[in-house]
Amino acid sequence: MHKIAKRFIIPFSLCISILLILFSTAPAANFLFSIGNKSYYEAGNAGILIAFRQGNNLTIPDYHWWYGCAPTATGMMLGFYDINGYAGLRYDNLIPGAQADLDTFGKPGAFVDYFIASPEHIRDFWTGYGNFGDDPHPHGTHTPNCLADFMGSNQDQCGNVDGSTTFFFLVSGEKVTSQLLINENVAYRSGLYGIGEYTWAAGYGSDLYNQLVRGYNGNANGFTFEQLKNEIDAGRPVLIHLDGHTMIAFGYSGSSTVYVHDTWSKGIHIMTWGEGYINPQGIRLPLVGVTCFIPYGGTPSSSSPVPPSTTTPSPPSTGESVPYGGR
Repeated sequence: MHKIAKRFIIPFSLCISILLILFSTAPAANFLFSIGNKSYYEAGNAGILIAFRQGNNLTIPDYHWWYGCAPTATGMMLGFYDINGYAGLRYDNLIPGAQADLDTFGKPGAFVDYFIASPEHIRDFWTGYGNFGDDPHPHGTHTPNCLADFMGSNQDQCGNVDGSTTFFFLVSGEKVTSQLLINENVAYRSGLYGIGEYTWAAGYGSDLYNQLVRGYNGNANGFTFEQLKNEIDAGRPVLIHLDGHTMIAFGYSGSSTVYVHDTWSKGIHIMTWGEGYINPQGIRLPLVGVTCFIPYGGTPSSSSPVPPSTTTPSPPSTGESVPYGGR
């Protein structure tokens, strides 16, 4: 952890992903989340009750780590909106050219991977996990075309080793907005700011912020489990950052249980709020903060949807390209 201007802490994460969250109305028990045509409900001491339902189903993408878990998790979040839309509007240009994949495990180089970290990004900025100071093309030879480009992931010029992305937080626990990052002259290094840029390049707007969880480093103003529940109930994805990793949350239960995809292994995983998450090496990673995101400017959902991916991907075609180092 590092401090900037005594106002920020920066978790440099070698694996940063995203939390995805879903909502619905339960007929007889507390709704947890949906996958395909199955809805999951809390069933008291019996654990989780699985119920089938018909009609509109919110679909949670589950993506395998692809050149950084911050862009991978963000890909799950934006893939969620690409598939499901939000507030009656469609956002199917977040993954241009076709509908976002539902999962990428066992499918390296899947369609959506291009928009997480493109071959051009890998060529310019990647030499090996954890490497720094040896980017083949430190300032890039291509127009930004993927999340890892816009988020500064893996880029020496943004202070990120291969596999990492930077998110800024206020030590007070208050929200960090894009405007604050601009004022502090760190927007070009910020994963948060890059998510907003990518969304804008795809033709949409967004409201987003970073915030420490309450109690981290002794703060009394941070994000709480109740706020996470509110986001989930509103059908909005939330980035949850651990110390060294980020995941996507898609449900909750009781007073502290969060259901996540972790980018490491396929399927549903459980994190206990306030206790962090155990990584594949058996190390408990503390819960640090969240990134909340709301899209706006979508198109009416009555128009024809984009079909599932069957074609070669192409970069975002709307919005204005932003040069590296000038974000």
